Amino acid sequence: MNPFIQNQVLISWLLAVLPQTQGKGIGKTLLEGLEQEAEKRGYNFIRLNSADHRTGAHAFYERVGYTCDKMQKRFIKLIKGEDL
Repeated sequence: MNPFIQNQVLISWLLAVLPQTQGKGIGKTLLEGLEQEAEKRGYNFIRLNSADHRTGAHAFYERVGYTCDKMQKRFIKLIKGEDL
């Protein structure tokens, strides 16, 4: 079984806690709930996507057991001179 098949991975595109509430266990509780749901649904792993400048979030993810498996870049090309 290939664990990278899309329907076997739970992907979180956004996880954030207000700065004034950080350090109170809210993010950890959110991730624990996400992990329980992933297990209940039979997913093989969870993938968290996080912008490269969110170094505090990256340190948090590592503290709670996640590992960074790649550094991703996004490439775009403007068509017809449109603004982003």
